[in-house]
Amino acid sequence: MKKNKQIFLAIILSMLPQLIVAKEVQGVLAWSDVSQLGFPVNGVIDGVKVKPGMRVKKGQLLAQLEQKPFQLIVKRCQAKVDTVEPLLFDAKLELTHAEELFERTVLSEVELQRVEAKYKGLEAQKQVETMNLRMAKWRMKKSTLVAPFDAIVVENNMLGGQVVSDESSAQIMMSIVRVGAMNVNILLDDLSGVAIDHAVKIKMNGDEYKGKLSYIKINKNNNQFNVVASFNYPDNRQYWPGQSVSVIY
Repeated sequence: MKKNKQIFLAIILSMLPQLIVAKEVQGVLAWSDVSQLGFPVNGVIDGVKVKPGMRVKKGQLLAQLEQKPFQLIVKRCQAKVDTVEPLLFDAKLELTHAEELFERTVLSEVELQRVEAKYKGLEAQKQVETMNLRMAKWRMKKSTLVAPFDAIVVENNMLGGQVVSDESSAQIMMSIVRVGAMNVNILLDDLSGVAIDHAVKIKMNGDEYKGKLSYIKINKNNNQFNVVASFNYPDNRQYWPGQSVSVIY
């Protein structure tokens, strides 16, 4: 009797995959990883190297500000560091010598304090000039806009000769999206068989991709559910937002 139950249970379990009916719904493609770029420093745009719709590689130059002002500031800051370094070196030697003389009671405490103050003043000056140099190099680096990853340019609000000021430095000047990843927006009436990270299949134009559900939220306006499926696609394919696709889950 026990053996018969085990056989019956095995038969039922073997039939479960056939009893589970996959659901298919329509969805709409949307960008997945969108990055909005801009210059965090002031300057004049020297050139825009890309246009919307272009694919770019990681590290590729997208746009830059006129470089000469930044180069001059870096050069000036470097010169100040180069000037103070030998003065600081000499002041250190002078302080060491003064301390030796003070130990031998040849030099007064007042004279020693004067030498110490001179050294500390030059040391502080070098720290300031070094910090200014680092900031100047950072500003020069940020005066060029490069792609942080392989991407597609989807928006450009920059023009050659355009002034980037404090007021506009935080402005979104270019938008890019990561190549190889997209979302599918789906509207469902119920969440039966739906959960975050649930595996799905996306079909479009004869292609099929594996994906997963990455976002679920109730739409209070109509009591339906906004669901997002995410998937990756190969470099030799390109899809665009608004395209209708089938999602099987």
